[in-house]
Amino acid sequence: MNELICGDVSDGGVDQIPKDSIVGVLRSQLDPRVYTDADFPPLSEVFQQYAARVGEPVDWGKVPLSVGEDHLPFVPPLRVGYETRARVDEILHPVR
Repeated sequence: MNELICGDVSDGGVDQIPKDSIVGVLRSQLDPRVYTDADFPPLSEVFQQYAARVGEPVDWGKVPLSVGEDHLPFVPPLRVGYETRARVDEILHPVR
């Protein structure tokens, strides 16, 4: 899963992430006048925070995120994944 999200990179800055990973694509689509590489946290910090919160009762059914309450997704990411699964499977069927 990490390979898809950020390539085979677990430490360093966002500039080391492959352009064809999810984070790499996101980075390329953001306006660099608004979001700079400094706005992205170090990868090791992201992985450490995620690992530290796995299994916490307060996070049950959610993806542990490091953003404040006012920036939490209004639709849980796992729900979006479930609801879009059929369409994603349809799109990716030719490359199986």
